[in-house]
Amino acid sequence: MRMPASPWVAAKSQRGATMHAASTRIFISYQRASADTALRIRDILTDAGYTVWLDTDQIRHTDRWPVAVNQALEEADSMILLLTQAANESREVFNEWFYFYKNRKPLHVIRLDDSVPHYQLLSLQRLDWNGRIDDEWPRLVAELLAALRPTGNESVSPAPETVVTTPLAPPRSVTSTLHALYSALLHPDKPVALRPEQLDEIQLHQARDLRDYYLACYSRWCGPEHRLDRQFVRLNLIYDEGPGSPDRWIKMPSVRESDDLNEILTSSSSFAYVLLGAPGSGKTTLLRRLEMDVARIGVTNPDPRSVVPFSVSLAEFGLGHRERAPNPLEWLQHRWSTRNPQLPELRRLLDDGRILLIVDGLNELAHHDATDLRRRVDAWRAFLYEEIRDIPGNRAIFSCRTLEYGAMLSSKDVGVPHIRLEPMTESQVLGYIDLHLPDHAELAREVLLRDPRTLSFYRTPYMLRLLVSQVHAIGTIPVGRTDAFAAMIRELLRREILAGNQRLINTEILTEREQRRLRDGVRDPRWLPNTGSFIPALTRLAYQMQSTKLGAEKGNVVVTYDTAIDLLNGLARIAEASLHVGFDTGILDEHEETIRFFHQLLQEFFAARQLGAADDLSQLAVPTRVDQVTPALSARLDDLAVGEPLPPLTTTGWEETAVMAAAMTADPDGFVRQVLAVNPALAGRCLAAPDVDCSEAVHLEVAGRLLASVFRLAVGP
Repeated sequence: MRMPASPWVAAKSQRGATMHAASTRIFISYQRASADTALRIRDILTDAGYTVWLDTDQIRHTDRWPVAVNQALEEADSMILLLTQAANESREVFNEWFYFYKNRKPLHVIRLDDSVPHYQLLSLQRLDWNGRIDDEWPRLVAELLAALRPTGNESVSPAPETVVTTPLAPPRSVTSTLHALYSALLHPDKPVALRPEQLDEIQLHQARDLRDYYLACYSRWCGPEHRLDRQFVRLNLIYDEGPGSPDRWIKMPSVRESDDLNEILTSSSSFAYVLLGAPGSGKTTLLRRLEMDVARIGVTNPDPRSVVPFSVSLAEFGLGHRERAPNPLEWLQHRWSTRNPQLPELRRLLDDGRILLIVDGLNELAHHDATDLRRRVDAWRAFLYEEIRDIPGNRAIFSCRTLEYGAMLSSKDVGVPHIRLEPMTESQVLGYIDLHLPDHAELAREVLLRDPRTLSFYRTPYMLRLLVSQVHAIGTIPVGRTDAFAAMIRELLRREILAGNQRLINTEILTEREQRRLRDGVRDPRWLPNTGSFIPALTRLAYQMQSTKLGAEKGNVVVTYDTAIDLLNGLARIAEASLHVGFDTGILDEHEETIRFFHQLLQEFFAARQLGAADDLSQLAVPTRVDQVTPALSARLDDLAVGEPLPPLTTTGWEETAVMAAAMTADPDGFVRQVLAVNPALAGRCLAAPDVDCSEAVHLEVAGRLLASVFRLAVGP
């Protein structure tokens, strides 16, 4: 049988061609709608002396085509990827660039429309040709030829990740998926492409042995939503010298700043640690990456005593036990055996010194009052000393928002060190913008650097992701958190509508007009669809979750599925449908019959929508006089060492929610005045937010009240 002519097109002439061009073969990957541009690029490259591979109509969709493509991919020295939305959805295009990605060959991306690259392509340099081809062709050609010349800094794919998630991955059974992931972990130079649902199936698969368990731990957090870019991580190890020390919390000069949590744990000898960081700073992501790293070691270095990671959330501790919290060991044993009935018992693994306990949310322990909180933390501290410290090999790490919670795990004799997750520096924030918003980096930099308050909002990875989401969605830079959250929610709903989510056909969830506005795009940065039941349902749910949570810490509340339905009282007929839309969009997270918002700041955003319309803000009230504070100042002083600062005053847990409510309410002046009446310091925080627009009169009123409090010389009547 006569074979078609080779699609390799040699250079038209070697005269004037550089040595690099004459020896370089370039593969052009594109989707058929971009064929004209691909042909123009091929002609330019062959004129410049390059040899180019471009598939042709003569071989495409014939038996010869897969063979020819595979051979060309092997022979090519570099690739030009013409990126469009259609290319993003093409299995053939994905397979082509994925071959270059896993073999770390030079990959040049040319963006022809406003599509967002696959997350594994974000770190590569890109040429933006969107809307410029007709008017700027000579300049674009010059840019491309310059990018192809060797400079010592070629656009080579980064070290491949073990798993690349994409809906374009081939179908697999659970057994086949487990084997593919296992093989990729053993051979990190040969990554595997898996579908999100295939990773879900691994987690639902009941582990038959510890290898299955390690694979489930790894698969749980290897998706793009849990990615960790270490260049934006700064960790410092802080030692607790004990309550009696004049300088209780110290950073050892010999301990360097790190970007790797597992590195800190393996290079130090404490039995327990507390990971400390602000909301949205990435604490949970770091813990998940730690679980992945330990699971990878368990797979690649099988050993009878290999470490077994076990992660839990303290937001779920005592769920259903409002009066008396369970014993920590009994609670952990129950969760382990329920998840892993075929594996060795937790008691045995603890006795063997093999457990790394990863505990998220120490500050999220439900409690009635300060005494009850102390009692519950004491129970966990006792567990740490009896089951972790006293059995060599076992270790534990907790995450926490604030220092005072973590300090309660220390005893008089033994301090638990803290690993402080530092806020991103200005250069890190701008570096993140350059990486993820190359087309809008100049505008984003200008907005962020114009006002230090705006920049301060985006010093955490979570808020930066929201910023990127809004810019991609509508091309504007959000001033504060409320704009960013609203844009993210609109985009999540829009994606579900465009994907044909059948739940959204119900016009009680979103009206036809709301669906049309979401589909076509909205210019109002704060608009959300309030006529249908979905947004009102999540608003009520978030507010009720925070209202019913015991204790002063309201972040990341967890409730059972049935409790969530009960909290939506009055929306019973559509409550369940609203929850399922929340799961579909990723706004809500369901795990083992419990429900939470994907992030605590997202929960506080929805709760703020109701708080901003409330007539009574008594839940924001805090003591403002020394004789109102409990425990009394004298008792606090007795417990402090010389030079140790006073702990923060009691908070309500509604502070972040109130600041966002001030930005969303229709009457910011009236809302801030209500806050001022019960919590002057919080009123000042509201005014400091860049997206809270209050009159000069309110600014003067709040400032006067705060100054009067500072300079008051005697306790008033």
